[in-house]
Amino acid sequence: MAKLRLDYLLISTAITVALSTVSAVRAAPDAFDVIAAAIPLPETADVKPLTPADVVQRRTPAAPSAATAAPAAAPAATEATPEQKAQDTAVVPTDPVAAKIKDLLASNRFFASKKERAAAEAFYSARTYAPLWETAGAANDRAKAAIAYLATVDSEGLDPAEYAVPSFKNATSPDQLAEADLRMTATLLTYARHAQNGRINPSRVVPEIAYTGEPLDPADALAKLSDSKDIAATLADFNPSNPHYRALKAKLAELRGGKNGAGAIRIPSGPVLKLGKSELHDARVPALREKLGLAAKDNDVYDRALADAVAAFQKEHELRGNGELTTATVDALNGPRRDRSHEVDTIIANMERWRWLSHDLGKAYSMLNIPDYTLQVYKDQAVIWKTRVVVGKPSKPTPLLTETMKFITINPTWNVPPSIVYHEYLPVMAQDPTALARYGLHVSYNRDGSVHIS
Repeated sequence: MAKLRLDYLLISTAITVALSTVSAVRAAPDAFDVIAAAIPLPETADVKPLTPADVVQRRTPAAPSAATAAPAAAPAATEATPEQKAQDTAVVPTDPVAAKIKDLLASNRFFASKKERAAAEAFYSARTYAPLWETAGAANDRAKAAIAYLATVDSEGLDPAEYAVPSFKNATSPDQLAEADLRMTATLLTYARHAQNGRINPSRVVPEIAYTGEPLDPADALAKLSDSKDIAATLADFNPSNPHYRALKAKLAELRGGKNGAGAIRIPSGPVLKLGKSELHDARVPALREKLGLAAKDNDVYDRALADAVAAFQKEHELRGNGELTTATVDALNGPRRDRSHEVDTIIANMERWRWLSHDLGKAYSMLNIPDYTLQVYKDQAVIWKTRVVVGKPSKPTPLLTETMKFITINPTWNVPPSIVYHEYLPVMAQDPTALARYGLHVSYNRDGSVHIS
């Protein structure tokens, strides 16, 4: 039997408020900072007191041997540490920019965590500290492509302002070029971490979360960026790729007026438009054409083609199909007014939640949608079974977790926890003794007189 992944997904709007408060998110420390553990000092070796025999032995001169008769040789040097060996064998960079990169890496001014800094040091050391994003004193094609991509990450529900890029154009000295290269690397590591694992640690939003995603490996990320032939595609691959995330991304584009965004266009109210003997001009005509999917024109004339499109729309919506743009037709075209900013925030919040989960859900997995009260089983990205479920409530929330299912119990007996028995079910029985039986619950009494419900 194939193992299934059991993932609980919360899609309530409670977390949306926390995520929309960008200032609070920015003020919080990075969720993925590495905290250095305290290293205990080595224990002091025991010192044994000298005995009289030791004193006599030390005072009695020993006969010189062949080895000691020779002039005393220089004391043997202590064995170098791995760090010292690495420094001795490291190639000293001759390029001025590379030399400055080596010097700047000694500080921790650029990277969000010690792990990212260590990965950057190893990465640049392996390439003799040669810059990655600069060639001949200017941003190379790799850097230009990365900068262009970062300007579009709002389509992934991220804020481009969080990924500031350095100005290679204004960097003229080796110091400035080296700093620009390191800042570019640090920015892209931050983006990769946000894209793969999210901007916020889920436990900071809801404590009942035990997701097991794959933390970003900075060394692996730098290797991918260095080896990439298409930097934009490589950066995009850090985001989730499952159909659920892609559907949210498409909906975000629609709400923001991108692809399939005609629904976001609203036609202002105004006088009734209808064909007449003379041309009828109206400022709403361009928006009306776009709303109805007609080709744009360089005029605002309400012509026959537009009137026919309006008539077709009216018939589809059970209005009088006379081709006249009436108030009722405008209301039908606009549809119910929605708070699009709230919808956008909700979509972005759920895109963030998908980053908390493992990006590889496997070929077979189950997904519990708490606010929808449903559980769906997927195989090869298709739903093969769906059922209604019982979930918690705000005061006693269902925990959010992801785990590999090792076995399944079909139609198990549910023994109601005592806390639920005494706080919820007994008050119901006091009002209606038959209420629990109607829900298939069996009431019995233990030997100690306590109530047992199953």
